[in-house]
Amino acid sequence: MFLTDENQGLEWHVRYKIIKGICLGIKHLREGLKKPVWHLDLKPENILLDREMMPKIADFGLSRLIGDERKRKSMNNFGTCGYLPPEYVSLQLLSEAFDIFSLGVIITKIMIGNDGYNKFVDLPHRKLINQVRNNWKKRLQDTVRPGSLDAYCLQVKTCIDLAKRCLNKDRHQRPDIKKIVSTLDEAEIMIPLQMEQV
Repeated sequence: MFLTDENQGLEWHVRYKIIKGICLGIKHLREGLKKPVWHLDLKPENILLDREMMPKIADFGLSRLIGDERKRKSMNNFGTCGYLPPEYVSLQLLSEAFDIFSLGVIITKIMIGNDGYNKFVDLPHRKLINQVRNNWKKRLQDTVRPGSLDAYCLQVKTCIDLAKRCLNKDRHQRPDIKKIVSTLDEAEIMIPLQMEQV
């Protein structure tokens, strides 16, 4: 199934598992192969979910091996509107930060949906984080033990903060995938592997 098929009614722990899995997939493309790969068309339609809701990145038709040249101009059309970083839209510049911008859009949509993305993406950084955290806090109050609520809310805050940083208009200010994964690892430490039910 595609990520877009199941996004609506998912509990937080499943959404987090999907976010982390996508990030680990991108990290593998960058660090786990002989030559790093840029996907250049990351979007929910190119992310498949298995029965355990583990994401698999698909459709490598536009992907490119990263050579010695770390950034280059492209005359070809890459990506999908809405997931393209501003430096590509205005200058046709390809860089390692291309997929990171797309990842920021995906994480935001996983957390707040398509409608929420369009409504909240232009909010100032802190206001967006507070809005998303408060919305999830209300939902989580019914599904986790009170002692775990703060830890889950911190995880929500971490994810939306990462997403917003990935969406930075300045590609040099976006975090790299290694930093993203390590930040998610830190947010996981205080939370049990399976969601605690009341």
